[in-house]
Amino acid sequence: MEMKQSIYFDINIFRSITRKLEHWDRFEEFFDKEEPGLLDSSVIFTWAQLLEAVDLGKIMAGIKKSLAWKNSIGNKKILDRFPPHEALNQQFHAVVNAAASLPSLQKDALLKSIDKAVSHTCREAKPLVDNTFLRYRTCVSSNNYMEQLSREVAWAFITSQSLVMSNSQWEERKKCYESLMALWHTLHLEGHDLVFFRMSEMQYFSYLKYAPDLDLNEALRLYPKAMDREGIVNEIFKFPPLKAEGDLCDGEIIDFCRLGSSLKNGETKMPVIGITMDNPYKMDQRAGVFLRSLQDLERCVNGWSVKPCPGKIFSLNIAKDGRIQSPHRILLVQAETERTGLV
Repeated sequence: MEMKQSIYFDINIFRSITRKLEHWDRFEEFFDKEEPGLLDSSVIFTWAQLLEAVDLGKIMAGIKKSLAWKNSIGNKKILDRFPPHEALNQQFHAVVNAAASLPSLQKDALLKSIDKAVSHTCREAKPLVDNTFLRYRTCVSSNNYMEQLSREVAWAFITSQSLVMSNSQWEERKKCYESLMALWHTLHLEGHDLVFFRMSEMQYFSYLKYAPDLDLNEALRLYPKAMDREGIVNEIFKFPPLKAEGDLCDGEIIDFCRLGSSLKNGETKMPVIGITMDNPYKMDQRAGVFLRSLQDLERCVNGWSVKPCPGKIFSLNIAKDGRIQSPHRILLVQAETERTGLV
């Protein structure tokens, strides 16, 4: 059967359906009714999903504690001493080296973590476990995994940091975002699926808080409940941005469901259906911020050539007995996001 879409499981839903038989059964029943054929789609499973699934989702917090990071970056204020591209390059390579040295990511330790996670899964979920955990287990066993894994961690690390912390930093530090976005754009056009949402969200959050060219009067007109700049930020970001040292999957699900994905680099993108247990209003906010960021870049950046391939997101609440309650379908249409109740 020709694959026309892919599935991305947020780790909260992935754990639920792979560990408990009653959750797996109710999950299948729900989607057989609401979205027939969906569960026959190809499954996206990334390093970020694997790390969270084996309880290593906080791995980025260990980077700054590593000797590789402290010796090369530490408190040396790299971002203030070097041009953005050079500073970010130094950070990236420092994180690659730091990640490659972490004990928890070494072959035997990582295989042990995968095996422990697999031991908690139910037999009925075996096809999904084979296509996720065991696929990565084979990769790790081959000894050729560390370069790819460390680079994925490094990209997540440098794109999730808060680059602007004050009004005085905006003019110089915004160049860091511009440099990262230009690099991502080049790699995206080459067919690489690198997460863009994390830095686009943080860039937009920083712009609202610190950019001197924000049209405050226009913003207050659009958000009449806000009384000042801080009120505007709070109106748009009712939920805070992704955590700098976590939320690996929370960034990916928005990214894939807005931009689509391909089975191999360079192939035509196809829509991605994301499935999560996160608050639907939080997902609405993130999807809207990402769309606004992409629209601004298309309008303002000469040569910007990103063609979104929007899918949708299911936000589910799973009871202890596996019953799916208060499901919501979030449609990521081009012009806006639309959240609809399924009940």
